[in-house]
This record gives sequence, structure tokens and C-alpha cells, in this order.
Amino acid sequence: MSLVIYFVLLVLIFNVFARLSGTFFGIVFLLVFGVLLAYVFGKGTRRCHDLGKKGGGTV
Repeated sequence: MSLVIYFVLLVLIFNVFARLSGTFFGIVFLLVFGVLLAYVFGKGTRRCHDLGKKGGGTV
């Protein structure tokens, strides 16, 4: 469910920032995207730990 929320937020944020122009909005978009991406990777790491696997990129 959290991945669905992530993708919905990503699409909404992208649509908002696509209509705005300028370097400032591009930087803000990258920061927001980075936070959302970190959230998804953290979520994946937690799921790996729940399954007893390493979550740092190695299986």
C-alpha cells in the first residue's frame, strides 16, 4: 500500500513541478524526489530484514 501512495505522490508532485519553471523549482523537486526515494529504499530494507535477509544491497 505504501508503494501505491509513493507513486501517487510522485505523479502529483511531478505534475505540479512540471507546470512551474525555473531552477529553484527544479532543485525543490529533486529534494522532494530524494526524500521519497529514501523512504522507498528504507521500506525495502525493512522488508528484507523482516525476511531475515541483509537489506544493504546484498542478498
